[in-house]
Amino acid sequence: MKKCLILLAIISCWTITGFSEKLATLPQVMRPAMISVNEKELYITEGCTFSIYSIDNFQLICQFGKKGEGPGELMEIPYFPNKITVFGDQIFVTGVGKSIFF
Repeated sequence: MKKCLILLAIISCWTITGFSEKLATLPQVMRPAMISVNEKELYITEGCTFSIYSIDNFQLICQFGKKGEGPGELMEIPYFPNKITVFGDQIFVTGVGKSIFF
């Protein structure tokens, strides 16, 4: 709950300082670890799960990733969040000991 309030505070700051024109609540987001934004989409990392939201209407586009050691899975270690980087239409996810392209 505390991280959800922090997320809302960050989005509020963007609105106040003029970096954003919209304010939204994302009820699906419970424990955000990292947030990344580009012109069209908002990317949120929650442990081993990654969510992509539309900037236009803040609707969930897709959600992927899960906890594990198999293909397409990442481990979750406290204080070392998994990271997401966007390269055009490809998403590069970096975890502890593993990197995956989606």
